[in-house]
Amino acid sequence: MQRLKKLSKDFIHKLTDFSGGTLDSDKFEKIIQLVESEIKLHYFTSSSESNLLRIIENQFDRIFFLKECIKYPHHIEVLVNIATNSNYLSDILVRNPEYFFIITNPDKLRNPLNDKDYEKLIYETVNRFKTFEGKVNALRNLKRREFLRIGVTDIYVNEKLERVTYELSLLAKAITSALFYLCYQEILSKYKIEKLSNKYCLIALGKLGGGELNYSSDIDLIAFTDKNTFIKNKIYFNQILTETVQLFIEQASSITPKGFLYRVDFRLRPDGRNAPLCASFNQYLHYYEMRGENWERQMLIKCSFICGSSSLYKKFFSFVGKFTYPSSFRVSPLVQIKKLKANIEKSVSAETDIKTLPGGLRDIEFSVQALQLLNGGRIPHIRTGNTLNAIKFLQECNLLSDNESKSFTEAYIFYRKVEHYLQLMNNAQTHTIPESGELLYKLGRYFGFNTIDKFQDTVEVHRKKVSEIYKSITGEAEDTTITFLTDINFTDKKRAHNNFEFLQYGKGILAAKKFDALTISSFEIISSTLINYLKNSPAPDQVLDNFARIIKTAQFPGIWYKEFADFNYFQLFLRTCEYSQYTINLFAEDKYLRDLFLSRKCFKKIDKTSIPDFSTKEFLFTLSIQYTTGLINTEFVNSYLSGFILNKIKGISDTFSTNKKWQNDFLIIGLGSFGAKELTFTSDIDLIFVVNGLNKYPQVQNEFQELLSEIKKVLSPFEVDCRLRPEGKSSYLVWDQHTYSEYLKSRARVWELQAFLKASYVNGNINQYNSLTKGFISRLKSLDTFFVKKEMMEMRKKLSASGPISSAADIKKSTGGLTDIEFIVSYLLLTNYNYVKKCIGAGTQKSVNTLSLDKQIKINLNKMAEYFRTLKNIELANKILFDTRSSRIPADEIKLKKLSLFLDYKDHKSFLNELNNVLVKNAKFYFEVFNN
Repeated sequence: MQRLKKLSKDFIHKLTDFSGGTLDSDKFEKIIQLVESEIKLHYFTSSSESNLLRIIENQFDRIFFLKECIKYPHHIEVLVNIATNSNYLSDILVRNPEYFFIITNPDKLRNPLNDKDYEKLIYETVNRFKTFEGKVNALRNLKRREFLRIGVTDIYVNEKLERVTYELSLLAKAITSALFYLCYQEILSKYKIEKLSNKYCLIALGKLGGGELNYSSDIDLIAFTDKNTFIKNKIYFNQILTETVQLFIEQASSITPKGFLYRVDFRLRPDGRNAPLCASFNQYLHYYEMRGENWERQMLIKCSFICGSSSLYKKFFSFVGKFTYPSSFRVSPLVQIKKLKANIEKSVSAETDIKTLPGGLRDIEFSVQALQLLNGGRIPHIRTGNTLNAIKFLQECNLLSDNESKSFTEAYIFYRKVEHYLQLMNNAQTHTIPESGELLYKLGRYFGFNTIDKFQDTVEVHRKKVSEIYKSITGEAEDTTITFLTDINFTDKKRAHNNFEFLQYGKGILAAKKFDALTISSFEIISSTLINYLKNSPAPDQVLDNFARIIKTAQFPGIWYKEFADFNYFQLFLRTCEYSQYTINLFAEDKYLRDLFLSRKCFKKIDKTSIPDFSTKEFLFTLSIQYTTGLINTEFVNSYLSGFILNKIKGISDTFSTNKKWQNDFLIIGLGSFGAKELTFTSDIDLIFVVNGLNKYPQVQNEFQELLSEIKKVLSPFEVDCRLRPEGKSSYLVWDQHTYSEYLKSRARVWELQAFLKASYVNGNINQYNSLTKGFISRLKSLDTFFVKKEMMEMRKKLSASGPISSAADIKKSTGGLTDIEFIVSYLLLTNYNYVKKCIGAGTQKSVNTLSLDKQIKINLNKMAEYFRTLKNIELANKILFDTRSSRIPADEIKLKKLSLFLDYKDHKSFLNELNNVLVKNAKFYFEVFNN
């Protein structure tokens, strides 16, 4: 909008109408002359002229008003200043023309009010009214009048920034105190309570707390009680104060015909918006002591008293002083301040926002607060919530140089005065310098710049100086979260960074920090151990993925971090994250197993007598974590796992068979890896149910179906079935003793005879088991050796894994694998029945030991037994590391490297060479047995 050098004809015409011919021409001309002389000093526009006209038009006695302006020329100066530089103050004068003679009284402008003056002024103002509404409206009117007075001292008198912010803060504290007391009395009246001995305290934070409020600042507050005592009728004091706060927020923030007071914010209280509006003194102290964060230390620098109990405030201030200014920090506040500032800058797009732009107000405040936090513990002199005072004190203590102090002070005053001008113009909460337009020109002219370029150059000079000082203070506080990534061989660095940030701060997808200061500090203690572990890990991505997965479901992550301060315990955990996906999948989301891990009970040696006390999941978890951390070996796992399953099935079937008619006539047999006592964590449990005199028990099939369901339920996550029974899934679940015996003696095929070599007694009538094994052995005596060999070779071909002997070999089915060894042992037993009684259900290892005593057997069984153990070790490790049911080892190089290191090989090439050698040797054994 174009600048006016003279008043418009329209303005003069309307002013003539206002005077109504009662003002002689000389006086009228004098008015015009005075106004036009003044507007030349400002960037006066048609909007300014409109403001001026509105102010004059709404005077109670326009003629008297105009005559007074001639009599006192400074009235014109005030009028034009307000009309040009503040639409907001112009609006106040239009609404309350009587205020004009207050702001033109030199005594009112020159002599600032102190806290006692405001206390008296508010007391006199409020007590003229009897109703709650009347008293609150009186406060609104008072605030409007005082804002006008303070604003005029700012833009007309050009008062120092310190006085303006001080008066704005005193006014806000006085009004806030009075309003809170009125609300408190209103709530007491609501509950018919005349007087309470309980104490409360209302505390200011932010700019109000520091005594440096601007015209449009939010007011940050917290409230607390001395203690939450019972009052009457199920009412506690915290409820009284909470309702007071709620009413206070409503009355302070409501926009009414009388205006509004302040935007008040209680979100800086402990635990933020999700917490009660007030709590007790001890609750707040406990929070800051246990979970207070660095940003809250920064916040509490500006803590100051508003109203309530001053003695309660002194107690609070004494405590938070120790919290705010500790003698040392576990996590440097510089890092936290840089991150907080970075997050603020991300959310603000305007490059002309003098509050948040690099080198702006925020950089000054954060630099000053960082120095206060770091040094306030040993230098009490620098403890102040006021930024300008803090700069001065930091200079006096040589924490800022003279030049730094000068640069900060000049920039801060300049920025704040620009901020005040912008906010006074339209009563808006803004910090953004316009890029063009009337407001920009008015701003430049007001600050004495002939051109906009010179104004913008001044902003840039301040910005650069502040940025340099800010960087010199915070530059060394680098966040190692990024830098350590370059030293670690992550596959997905972005994912790793996100995981680390989550573990450190609780940051999720939305980048909101969830962890409290104590948790963050606890993580910092263990972070170097974690980083060192990751540097040496073959799979650092998996370690962080699994670590984060565990912590994501932790109700109190800090408890885990504190436990991990035990170096050895933390190493065991990290090894589990790295080498046992099976264990992680088992307990990551299982609260009971997580607690078991935290208690360390899962690392205690397993006593056989305590096995019945374990649940299946608990036992699997305990075995898997002990195996992963090297406390037990493969043989231990096979033996104890088989023993556990045996114990569970025996217990379930004993209970189930009680009072059943077939109680003494049943038999449960274990087959497969369970029968051979070679169970792994992902094995199936193969069972056969037999009843002597089956036809005598018509309900037995249904009853054993119930028994099987119960066994499956208890043994979950194991798969339990009876597929190896005669004629498979198409046959009855329970077989008759005699029928089964006859089947073994006459109809069982070679593969079924081979499977029965692993048959072991589980529960029931032992005589029935002995009878079956006796009949089985008698069948073996009649077998044709050539026929057995032919049948087994055909079966082996069907079971062969596809693919060459390679990094993707199948430990079980590939040529030379575990299946070849089992076939060799089975063939030797089926064709040497004298050993069967001793070896049935004994497992491959014990059977080989027994067969090795036979000098007629030419192959090196001892060597084969060694290879068997090697393959069983690999098989179990493969299943644990990758939580797979497959026996095929991974082709992926990272996984292969991890498997090799877990099994103590130098590298994956050494591992593959030895595996290939074992498979080749076993294949030769197989050839010697079956091709001769």
